[in-house]
Amino acid sequence: MENLKRKRQRKTKDEVNILKLAFRENPQLNWHKKKGLLQSSLKQLSWNQIASWWRSYSKTRQIRRTTCAVMPLSHGQLRNVSSMDHQVAAFDPETERLKVKLKETENKLQSTMDKLQYTEGLMKDLESDNEFLSNTNSVLVTMERECKAELHEARKKIIQELEGIPPGRLGIGVKRMGELEIEVFVEAFKRKYGPGHGRQAALMCSEWQEYLKDSNWNPYRHIGEGRVVPDENDERLSMLKRDYGRELYNAVAAALMQINEYNPSGRYPISELWNFKDGRKATLGEASDVILKQLKRASRRLRDLQG
Repeated sequence: MENLKRKRQRKTKDEVNILKLAFRENPQLNWHKKKGLLQSSLKQLSWNQIASWWRSYSKTRQIRRTTCAVMPLSHGQLRNVSSMDHQVAAFDPETERLKVKLKETENKLQSTMDKLQYTEGLMKDLESDNEFLSNTNSVLVTMERECKAELHEARKKIIQELEGIPPGRLGIGVKRMGELEIEVFVEAFKRKYGPGHGRQAALMCSEWQEYLKDSNWNPYRHIGEGRVVPDENDERLSMLKRDYGRELYNAVAAALMQINEYNPSGRYPISELWNFKDGRKATLGEASDVILKQLKRASRRLRDLQG
């Protein structure tokens, strides 16, 4: 029963499809003519022939539909390709211009890279030179420090040898920087009080030497760039200049400047090689000449004693 029922349903469905086909294939016929055409066709053909014909037609119809759907798309694509060819042909000059510009940019970039490589080479050379100069500078600084230390030691030795010896004809000797000379005070007392006041002059010289050692007394005036000069408005200095004259004031002011230059922290006198003729610090060469002359003089005396 079920098989028979399925066959009837299938037959009915196929009849409907054949009817639709008749309408589509013959659009000029009206409804009654199409129905008569369908009935006459069904009477003349067997069911198996109709089913076979319908399946063949359905496959043909499906192929036709697929071809009709694909062909316009293919033609459209071809049209698009043709249009793109025309656009490419139109953009050929612009493309050539861009290619030229790109080539110029590549050349500039290559030139810049070459310059960078050259600069890097220079930088490496400069770094090498800088390292060499730095090492050389370190060596020179060390040598300079050692030379200064040796010269300072040699100067100290010469000062020790010449200290206590009066300057000779060359005027080279040892001076106590920041130490007051009692002769200046004696002359000042002579001008003010007359002769015979040497003891009072010596006492006053010692008193002013103690003033120079006092770290709380700083009679200096700044004149810029780290330089200082004695302050004439200081109470002690102004009284000294008023009571004993410019000469004694200048001697004390010079001692103040020497203390500030040679020993500002300790405030006590420092021995220094001195050229008394020129009023300046003597060089090692000048001091060496004095020592050599003394050695020659001593050797001559020794030969005279031996002879």
